[in-house]
Amino acid sequence: MIDLHCHLLPGIDDGAPDIETAVRMAEMAYRDGITTIVATPHLNETWRPGRSLITERIAELKERLTIPLTLLVGADIALSHLLAADDPDTVVRINNSRYLMIELPEVFDPDIVEEQVFRFQRKGFSIILSHPERIPLLMEKPELLARLVARGCLGQVTSSSVTGKFGRHIQAQARRLLEKQLVHVIGTDAHSDVHRKPILSSAFETARQWIGDAARDLVTTVPEKIINDRVVET
Repeated sequence: MIDLHCHLLPGIDDGAPDIETAVRMAEMAYRDGITTIVATPHLNETWRPGRSLITERIAELKERLTIPLTLLVGADIALSHLLAADDPDTVVRINNSRYLMIELPEVFDPDIVEEQVFRFQRKGFSIILSHPERIPLLMEKPELLARLVARGCLGQVTSSSVTGKFGRHIQAQARRLLEKQLVHVIGTDAHSDVHRKPILSSAFETARQWIGDAARDLVTTVPEKIINDRVVET
């Protein structure tokens, strides 16, 4: 399996606080069947790690690992930070591909978001929307997500949402989005080895009960296309 969304780099955001935690998270993920992790620290008004720092922390973590786990560069980018960027080409992309992982604010103007999505698509970027099942406005109006997917955006739900660890309401929302084919990737969005763990297998099994074998693509085929800079059809 491939985890496209994970905060395991040490001391870079609100994820792993130190290298020891990062190592434990990596080992936990590997035992769960994850062979590749895209390290996606927050990139927003509070945390602003650049590509060089992310690459440096990945190298440091790799030196400590004794398992054949692949670690790739990425970022979980707040929309406001992306819009403030002087040059979008300098924003951290997933494995230096066309794909940007974007976190929408809790409240936003749908017309402005669609306009900005179109703007970045014209520049050659593809947008992955992180955890739409936990964005209040999208929870109230899932048709807004449908419009963004119709424009070519991808949806990425959190494994803990699928398994119900964020509550029944969010789990029901995740199921609804999966069944409506508005979700293309399941990621752990892990922040520690205790509470928000880098575990995908249980979410995969739950999703398979809801949507059948198509669930496998959400943790294998689709994220593989993304990290290899290939087109994902929506």
